[in-house]
Amino acid sequence: MIILANKRALKDGKKTNDVLVTFNIWKALLAINNEYYTNNATFQLTIEGEKKSYRLHHLTNADLQLFITLFKVCNSNGNIWNVNRHVLYKTHCLYHEEPISAQQFYVSFEKLRLHKIFEVKEDHIKNETSISLHNFYNQDTQKPNRYVAVPLLVFTKEFHNLSLAAKIMFFDIYMQQSKKVPVLKRTAENLYFMLHKTQPHHLREVFTELTTTKMRNGKPLLSLATKDPENKKVYQFSIHKSLHKSLHNRSSSSDEKYREPILAPLIYKRKATFIERVLTELGIGELINELALLVNCMKKAGYRVIRHALYEIKKFKEENGQFPKDLALAIVKEIRMANANNVLDLANKRGCLKFIAPGLRGSERKDRYFEFTSSLSKYFSLREMDRVFKRVRPLLEQKYLIDFIPEQKDYRGCEELDFIHGIEAVRAAAWRKRIDVDEYEKLEEKAYQFSQMSQVTTDSQKVCNWLLLKIDELETEKKTPYIPADFKLETFILNSAMEH
Repeated sequence: MIILANKRALKDGKKTNDVLVTFNIWKALLAINNEYYTNNATFQLTIEGEKKSYRLHHLTNADLQLFITLFKVCNSNGNIWNVNRHVLYKTHCLYHEEPISAQQFYVSFEKLRLHKIFEVKEDHIKNETSISLHNFYNQDTQKPNRYVAVPLLVFTKEFHNLSLAAKIMFFDIYMQQSKKVPVLKRTAENLYFMLHKTQPHHLREVFTELTTTKMRNGKPLLSLATKDPENKKVYQFSIHKSLHKSLHNRSSSSDEKYREPILAPLIYKRKATFIERVLTELGIGELINELALLVNCMKKAGYRVIRHALYEIKKFKEENGQFPKDLALAIVKEIRMANANNVLDLANKRGCLKFIAPGLRGSERKDRYFEFTSSLSKYFSLREMDRVFKRVRPLLEQKYLIDFIPEQKDYRGCEELDFIHGIEAVRAAAWRKRIDVDEYEKLEEKAYQFSQMSQVTTDSQKVCNWLLLKIDELETEKKTPYIPADFKLETFILNSAMEH
């Protein structure tokens, strides 16, 4: 039994198993070297503030080590969920006894991505970054493509110290040998191309390394690496019998034993604790199983917004008997709405709300409000908005406020109340008292919400009496914004901020 001295064993007391490697992706990795002599293309990468260029068509030891790690930590569909390069490198260091440096890792990561060994996917709804190996899954058969259980020796210091040519030679022989083909044959031309060698003695050096260098199990990787006695231009190879057990273990039923998908670390622990407490308080503790998702979606939200979003999720379940199918999307929508309401409340408090959508009503006004809050939230926090609203209000009032006499039709605040008997009399009363139109519209919206929550939709008298009682508490209309058709408050604010 082979015991590894990697961090996974020394720190956590966990053993490391063989790694399942997909054959056609191994061939894609080898293809990186195909244009080594004919293509000097480079790519640039900035690490620690320094930009450098690296050869694109040059397979390195670091590339191979990263390649091994990708297969160790992917799931049975070739995906590595919710991970970034930093987390992946930390995991990489747990498995390899002699891990490459962080800089080597990041260079290899970018190179393999550019060669489409894998794809990096961004989920802006869940705030997640994931990695998906190309050609891992066969879409026609709905099964993973052919793979081989490569022995855990590839994580050892002894394997790390082999030359790159020896590592490539071992992998390529191992990936294709089987019980039916105990001895593999390769032409000299094929070996020269694959190993980047030009002379016979170069090949012999690689063969000697593979047949004499002892691994952790006390045995070399190959037991045979010599010329075919029947054809001097052909070489024959066979892996050492000590590795046969790993070689012949290709059962798909054993996937779970060898695949060890990364479990993303739970960050934002304070926020996670708060979310868990709110879930319990709201009686939807079953969502604790989705804690990582919830934290990702709400990590930038304030505590009040988080509580509001989770309360709306609870209401959804009560009304529909289940949680939203796309929980992440539902949460993000609730957060956006809550943030938008916070911005509008602040604009109203500072006297700027009337300049956002003057003259608009109903759905048009709601759309304009959403456009404004979405735009402004990209540039300012709520605290910054408070200062901005204070500063621009005098400018807005000086430039755009005029005396205004509203018409009675302007007091149709909430279309949903049109059916209520007596509503026109209430609106007429608001018009006669010259109540601020915007304030009255918000009052009608509150009345509609009140009627819904109290389940007295058909009790017109109660709704109208409530409105008449509240009218006297509202401000009267003094001046109203008169602005150009193309005016947008967010543009005015941004231009004002640039001037200051």
